[in-house]
Amino acid sequence: MAKRIFAGSVITVVLIIFFAVLYERYASGKYNREGERIYVVGEVDRPTLLERLGIEPREKSRNITVKNQLKNIGTEVAVYFSDKLTGTYPENPQEFKLDKDNFYLRYLQRTDKELSKDWQIPDSWEKLNNSSSPFLFVGKAGEKYTGSAEKPVFIIKNGYQTQLDLFDVVFEDGHVEYLKLGDAEKYWQLAPR
Repeated sequence: MAKRIFAGSVITVVLIIFFAVLYERYASGKYNREGERIYVVGEVDRPTLLERLGIEPREKSRNITVKNQLKNIGTEVAVYFSDKLTGTYPENPQEFKLDKDNFYLRYLQRTDKELSKDWQIPDSWEKLNNSSSPFLFVGKAGEKYTGSAEKPVFIIKNGYQTQLDLFDVVFEDGHVEYLKLGDAEKYWQLAPR
């Protein structure tokens, strides 16, 4: 009996939020059919229901997605080195067995920057960095892997970032952070071309 009441309460809350969002988006006239916000002169901009509930806007979710994809790539690199005895970066990026889905940025769909459906990870770092991949490899083939929190592995290319003048980079220890344009440029120069 208690399970039914709980399930009914959850469904009720979900329905209330759903209809409140629908009302806020369409009935209030603040959004057009494409979901773009419409501003009326003299209208005070108040937070939407989603913002009041702490649900983050689309841009924030894009940032999280890119960070997650870079973190996955960093994890795949770390797993490669945990399985190998050499401890040096290979000549061929295909040896990492990177999941190519981590190179597809969903928010770039239907743009000129989107990777083609048949894109494969190239067989050299130079080809990878010169491809339409949104990420640059900034290490060097034959260089020793140390697992350092100071040494970058991949960085997002200029023009693919989700925030103006902030660029995501994954380090050998697997953490991802934002860099300002000046710092990002230093790493882009390290990338094999």
